[in-house]
Amino acid sequence: MDLGVGVLLVLLGLRTLLGLRRERVHFHVHEHGGHLHPHFHRHDRSPQHDHVHPAPGRAGAVSFSVGVMHGLAGSGAGAVLAMTASPSTPAATAYLLAFGMGTVAGMFATTLCVAAPTLLAASRWASAYVAVRAAAGVASIAVGVWMWFELLPHFV
Repeated sequence: MDLGVGVLLVLLGLRTLLGLRRERVHFHVHEHGGHLHPHFHRHDRSPQHDHVHPAPGRAGAVSFSVGVMHGLAGSGAGAVLAMTASPSTPAATAYLLAFGMGTVAGMFATTLCVAAPTLLAASRWASAYVAVRAAAGVASIAVGVWMWFELLPHFV
């Protein structure tokens, strides 16, 4: 399953980098009320759109798929193992519910800690936001490829 995580990381990194390639960040100088100020923003290169927006319904499916892979490859197996050691079915169920809620809360907190500064950067410094997204895409590909090289010898 961890090999699948490596494949998923590479695909997500490529998706991020290709998305950046479709977008272009440019610089304008605007005047409001006699005040001249610079402004960075981005546009999708496709002719029918003048702004970027996610495809409806796809973002949730991608997030769900990543979560399923994360659960199957990571600590989910440990939770099932701990459940089998529980003294009773109600105790195992309570453990699984507590584990699931803790996992959701932890992932929410992690996402919030990463997303808040990233969205702040996106609203104030478009070029920094693009750089962070590019770095995340490259890092995702690098970790995925590293996982392949670590895990493939076990399958050959």
